Amino acid sequence: MEKPGIFNYNLPVNRIASRPVELRDVTASRDLAKLLYARARTNSPCEIQDLIFSDLTALLSPGDLLILNNTRVTACRFFVSHQGREMEIFLVNKLSEEPGQVTYTALAKPMRRLKLGQEIKLSPDLVAKVLGRTEDQRQIIVQLSSLNPLRSVAACIDEVAAMPIPTYIRAIS
Repeated sequence: MEKPGIFNYNLPVNRIASRPVELRDVTASRDLAKLLYARARTNSPCEIQDLIFSDLTALLSPGDLLILNNTRVTACRFFVSHQGREMEIFLVNKLSEEPGQVTYTALAKPMRRLKLGQEIKLSPDLVAKVLGRTEDQRQIIVQLSSLNPLRSVAACIDEVAAMPIPTYIRAIS
């Protein structure tokens, strides 16, 4: 059971925006994007309001701190066929980088089939070698190497890796 807190609330699936506002309504602009406002209250459930982004200025007071998250999602998901089986490798955290090779922690399905030293070809120019598992055994440690001396590991990843899109977001075509 989850611990109670101000960020625990029921969010109906039909209330999750799966496409940007301007793609849902060509006449809309980004300032009409939905904004879920949760206000903490002492000894009672938080107050939830459905607002729009342009309402944000009315919520801020002098001295408030507004933190903008400008991070980007990078393509880091690979779907490959290895030894006749479909496999997914999802890069999680870069551990180290040297010329021609980069080491990551990664999630893998099916992970139990991956053995120490095993190599998985992710593309014609990119191979992942299993170096081990993380301490908690939930992730593998892989070393990605470029098979093409003229291409960096990053360029090979950018060429073939898929974007890790949550299941509730529909692909935009």
